Amino acid sequence: MAEVFKQSLLFQQRTEEFQAEVLHGEQELVLRRATVAGLEESLSDKNLPEKQRQLLEAELTQAQADLNAFLAAKRAELKRKEAALYHAVYEQIVAEIHAFIAERGIQLVIHRRGHEPIDPNDPQAVLRGINNPIVAYLPQVDITQPVLQMHNARYRQRMARQ
Repeated sequence: MAEVFKQSLLFQQRTEEFQAEVLHGEQELVLRRATVAGLEESLSDKNLPEKQRQLLEAELTQAQADLNAFLAAKRAELKRKEAALYHAVYEQIVAEIHAFIAERGIQLVIHRRGHEPIDPNDPQAVLRGINNPIVAYLPQVDITQPVLQMHNARYRQRMARQ
């Protein structure tokens, strides 16, 4: 399954989109850190009146709290989105496998995933689900490349229609 993900055009595109979102979050983080640094620098002025110092300290405390909250929320959001990305591509690949075996009359392909469905909102469950090994197969019956070709061809068709 890892090989299919690695070569999947859909996965590559979604990963690029996700990386752009990560970059945007990093840029926002840099701006927030610069705000905190600016406030800290303002507080280093020894000639600052006490009233203004108190206001700046309160503003700095709030900015640091906002930064920490932003960081925690952004990390959680990105973990959820990354899990959703993997899950969506995984589900499409599984659909391609089902189409592939139906078209060719293959009776059985075993990919040990267990009986529990993958929770797309749990990043650890998604990684466990997509990384489960294939229990047994004959090397000459490996369908990785044909499924990947089918998956990428359907992706290209969808993109051509847009």
